[in-house]
Amino acid sequence: MTRSSPNQWFELPLSISEDLKEELLNWDIENAKNYFIHEPEQNHRLEFLEIPLTKVKEVADKFMITPTRATLVAIEPNNGIPFHTDGQTHNYWRPTIACFPLFPNSKTYECTEYRDGFVPYCDSYIFNTQEEHRASSGDCRRINLQLWFDQLFGEVKTLFDNGKLLI
Repeated sequence: MTRSSPNQWFELPLSISEDLKEELLNWDIENAKNYFIHEPEQNHRLEFLEIPLTKVKEVADKFMITPTRATLVAIEPNNGIPFHTDGQTHNYWRPTIACFPLFPNSKTYECTEYRDGFVPYCDSYIFNTQEEHRASSGDCRRINLQLWFDQLFGEVKTLFDNGKLLI
C-alpha cells in the first residue's frame, strides 16, 4: 500500500541510483555559484539550480507525463522555509513536484511538512505545491532533486492510482 495524504502527497515506488545521486551531488558542488536564490520575504530562502532533464533521464523517463523542468533545491543548515503556497510571490507554475531527497541521508533528511502532518522519509514522493507547506534543513544543508510537472496534483494522483503515471 502506498503511503499518502489526500490532496498533499504520495510516495513513489522509485529511487535514483547511487551513481546518479553522486553525480547530482557533484553537480551541486561544481555549480554552487550558479544557484538562483529565491528569497521572496524574510526567513524564506530557497536555492534553485536548474539542470538539464537529460541529466536525470534515468528517473524522468520513468514517468508517462513529461516533466517541464528539473532542479536541485537546497536549504542552508539550520534554516527553513515558512508555510507557503508556491507561485504566490513569483510568476512560475509548478503545481506538482516529484521530489528525490539527496542529502543528508534518510536518518536526518526532513521531508515536506503540511499544517496537519509531514511526509515521512522515503526515496521519492509527489507533493502538491498548491497546498500550504514548508521545509526545514536540520543541522546540515538539505538538497533534493525536483521534477516539475504542469499537471495539478489531483490529475497526477489519478494517473498514479490508475497505473498511468509510471512506466
